[in-house]
Amino acid sequence: MVRSVILGSGSFIPSNEVTNDMLARIMDTSDEWIRERSGIETRYYADPGVAASDLGLYAAEEALAQAKVGKEDIDLIIFATMTPDHYFPGSGGLLQAKMGIRNIPCFDVRQQCAGFLYGLQLACATSSQAWQPRCCSSEPRCTPASCPGPRPTTIIFTAGRMFLRLRRNFP
Repeated sequence: MVRSVILGSGSFIPSNEVTNDMLARIMDTSDEWIRERSGIETRYYADPGVAASDLGLYAAEEALAQAKVGKEDIDLIIFATMTPDHYFPGSGGLLQAKMGIRNIPCFDVRQQCAGFLYGLQLACATSSQAWQPRCCSSEPRCTPASCPGPRPTTIIFTAGRMFLRLRRNFP
């Protein structure tokens, strides 16, 4: 059986820190209520104008450096997100363009919380084909404008991006 291995991983967390106390000032909640139910103390939001593909680019650069490979080695981008840059075109294609990569397949997986695991499974499944290494990118992207909503969801979501560089593991 052909398996995949992770060659490198990258992540990016924006600097806009949002504490529980900050949320308590704009909604009916408290630091104690949030910690008791979720254990979360702080989360990070992307600044307005920072897109999911921007976060992906930072994480991708880190993952490729860690894997000691170049962007020319990528032959597939799977972009798992619940907050795409736009509904069309997909963020995978936008990340591809920002990375300066041409002529490879790329697509979005929009499966909310399970998106990363689903994208990783797709990356592993396609690695049994005759393709070179592939990438899986995942993130929720929250901004002050996009995340305030019902208390149960606002306290959980954050912005960040993870990027994995995978390849087929030859026995």
